[in-house]
Amino acid sequence: MANAPEVPLTTLRQAWPRASAPRPVVVIGAGSIVRDAHLPVYQGLGLEVAGIYDLDATAAHARAAAFRIPRVFASLAEAVKTPDAILDVAIPPAAIAAVLEQIPAGTYVLIQKPMGRDLVEAQRILAICRDRMLRAAFNFQLRFAPTCSRSRTCSKADG
Repeated sequence: MANAPEVPLTTLRQAWPRASAPRPVVVIGAGSIVRDAHLPVYQGLGLEVAGIYDLDATAAHARAAAFRIPRVFASLAEAVKTPDAILDVAIPPAAIAAVLEQIPAGTYVLIQKPMGRDLVEAQRILAICRDRMLRAAFNFQLRFAPTCSRSRTCSKADG
């Protein structure tokens, strides 16, 4: 692109605009990625985390205490009933489809990890999202970063 005009780096957008009416976040999963990445970021951005749920209630209570989350849900069914929430689903890939099947139609969902462990599972997850009209996004952070794609350790940890 020899003819492309030079753009000063200071004019490039470095962040997305803040939401004018942010929705509360409900976190499904209380593992180390939630502790070390998700909750610190939500807290740093000033986003409301309305509650957290995990099969391991001890982990959910620990995250709630550490990040001043007002509610630990006793069940997934209870957690997904939070009005107008965005669900941050941070669970092992093998459990994603079963959880998505329990989420009310039309819900906003941010799904962490790869979109399934293989193509068949990914296609099933996609079908569930479409059938339930979930407004879903998948967080593939670092999945294709050069340092991770060349590293056996990152590739296995990333899913």
